Amino acid sequence: MPVEPLAEVPYQELSLDPLPFDPLPCDMRPSEGLTDASVLTDGQSPSDNQTPPKSAGNGDSELSSVSALESGSTTPQEPDGTQVADAQPAPLPVECAHVFPDVSPTPPQTYSFGLETSDAGLHEPVVIVTQTRSTTHAWFSTVGSQYGFSYNGGGWTYRDTVGPTVALGNLTANAPVWGSTAPIGGLQLSSGWNAQSEVLSQGDLAFSSSVGRLNYTDTSASAGAIDYGATAGSGSFRYGLTPALTVESQVQTAPDMATRGLGTTYAAGDIGTFRLGVTRSEFDQSDAWRYRLGYSVNLSESISLAVTNEQIDAGFGDLSVYRNGAAASPTMRNTIAAGVPLRGGTLTGTYTGTRESGIAVEQRFGLEHSRFVAPGVRLALGADRDVVTGDYEMRAGITMPVDTFMRGRWLHW
Repeated sequence: MPVEPLAEVPYQELSLDPLPFDPLPCDMRPSEGLTDASVLTDGQSPSDNQTPPKSAGNGDSELSSVSALESGSTTPQEPDGTQVADAQPAPLPVECAHVFPDVSPTPPQTYSFGLETSDAGLHEPVVIVTQTRSTTHAWFSTVGSQYGFSYNGGGWTYRDTVGPTVALGNLTANAPVWGSTAPIGGLQLSSGWNAQSEVLSQGDLAFSSSVGRLNYTDTSASAGAIDYGATAGSGSFRYGLTPALTVESQVQTAPDMATRGLGTTYAAGDIGTFRLGVTRSEFDQSDAWRYRLGYSVNLSESISLAVTNEQIDAGFGDLSVYRNGAAASPTMRNTIAAGVPLRGGTLTGTYTGTRESGIAVEQRFGLEHSRFVAPGVRLALGADRDVVTGDYEMRAGITMPVDTFMRGRWLHW
């Protein structure tokens, strides 16, 4: 059987270009049935070409619909002549939605990495944290506003965000306002201590304990003059009994001497603050008492006033008069102090009058001005004069954090 060969067809390359949609989905207007918008003339709406739905009734309804179209009415009508509500336009395809809305451009972010060369201010303390742990009790919290090491008057003080405050070197033993302080060379441990605060919050506790040797060193001497006395210890305690009442106590001890005192601080609101303390002393086989009553009030927003009255029995002694011995005669002392804040700092005036056995032995007037000369650096200048003896005295002091002193950038001029 003969085989006829197939005709050879030349190869033709097919075009792979996609066929465009006619019309494109997004060119169709959102009317009923998505009428093609590309075939409409200008000014013609899709509803002009719509055919109203046919009724299943007689031919009158069809004639009425046709007449309605011929008359130019675009709203379909029922056989009885009532109009039919327009159908809701169909939504656009999801591909036509604007998926990414316009947002305002974000300004470019610039970053700089380097070492900070300026000193940290007082309101931004720098704390080196070696261990992170919560405090064991709210009692062991410090009230110091400056953290870290600081140096003042030959003593070093360390404060931290948690835990007690530790002082080492030449220091002044903390005491209640009605108590007595003494210079000691040694160690002091305190927590929450602020004797100048009127009252503590209810349930709060503050304490201070000092141990060392009595310090009689002459700080005005340029060299030498180091003088330490007997071993001594001092302890003070404050507890907030109520929001307005704080109870306080103080104990001092040294060879052949011991004192025990109890007092209170009561805040009476706008009337002022009252302080009362009673201390018993056993010194060189003498038993005596000391009574102190204090009152302070703010007369206005800028003026404060404080008055103190003290009565001491003969034979009374504590650490402040340990080297000189007990009081030889009954003594009464009155102190008045007034402070006025100024633009350049605080100005304080004082008066102290002392009478022994009814005879005036001291009438001293004093004036002191203190101000901050740099962040964390406070400068105080003062002078006083005794009108009875004619003696006068001038003094100056400066306090600053030790890190500011070591940097050498603590004055602006």
